[in-house]
Amino acid sequence: MKVKQQIQQTFIGIDVSKLTLDVSIITVDGYQQHEQFENNAKGFKKLHTWLHSTNLFSYETALFCMEHTGIYTAVRTIF
Repeated sequence: MKVKQQIQQTFIGIDVSKLTLDVSIITVDGYQQHEQFENNAKGFKKLHTWLHSTNLFSYETALFCMEHTGIYTAVRTIF
């Protein structure tokens, strides 16, 4: 049986703290950018807008990575 592999095109690294999210986006083509957002609903919406503004991002081809920070890491479905 053949297994289809999907290669991720975009990697999103998130450093979570109580007040902020430091987010880096890296693509397989070498594009890199960093931004900082508030760790709240307003910041999550700005993060969503920023990711799509790069024109290189889609949820289907992105891999998100972050460390578990206990109480500061919240699973939210706003995107």
